Amino acid sequence: MNMNEHMNTIQKATEEQIINGLAINLRQMEPYMLKLTGNAYQEINQLKKLCKKYGATLEVIAKSRGYDLLTGKHDIEMMRPEDLTDEWTPIAVRVSDPVCQMLERAGLNE
Repeated sequence: MNMNEHMNTIQKATEEQIINGLAINLRQMEPYMLKLTGNAYQEINQLKKLCKKYGATLEVIAKSRGYDLLTGKHDIEMMRPEDLTDEWTPIAVRVSDPVCQMLERAGLNE
């Protein structure tokens, strides 16, 4: 086995571990919408890498850190991961196929 084959094997194992870890931690709220955990930023970064590699789309659903004084509610917006700032707390993501299918095959919601 040459060095490139060895590195590809390590990379594949790592990717499989990431997918399995995400499938264990994330919960599907509705088709293609996944609820994040307290490790939201790490989960978003992992999903972002997978989506880039496999051509899937990723959108973050976030609530504002402050709330509206009149209604007492948080603003909620959908945004690209790169638009997420400190003013927002990520709560969920929308992930397209094939990444969503990969998570489902790895045991998402089991």
